[in-house]
Amino acid sequence: MKLALPTFLVIVVFLLGFQVFSFVKEKHESGLKLDEAQKNLNQATINNEKLKAELEYLSNRANLEKELRSSFNLKKPGERMIILVPQKEQPTSTEETQRP
Repeated sequence: MKLALPTFLVIVVFLLGFQVFSFVKEKHESGLKLDEAQKNLNQATINNEKLKAELEYLSNRANLEKELRSSFNLKKPGERMIILVPQKEQPTSTEETQRP
C-alpha cells in the first residue's frame, strides 16, 4: 500500500508532463501555420495591389487601346503596320570553317 501512492503520483506526473508536451507541440505547429498564413496573406495583398494598379491603368481607354494593339498586332483602318525583324548575326570565320 505504501508503494501504491508514489506509483500513482509518478503516473499522474508522467501523464501531466505528456499533456504539457503535447500542448507545447501544438502551440509550435499552430505558430508555424500562422506564419505561413501571414506569408500567404501578404503575397495576396501584394498581388491585389498589382491587379488594382493594372485595372486602373487599363481603365484609361488610350492605355487599353495601346495594350490591345501591341499584344494582338491590331491596326486602325488605313494604317500600315511595320514589323521589324532582327538581323541574324554574321558568322565569324571560325564558325564558317567548322560547318560541314
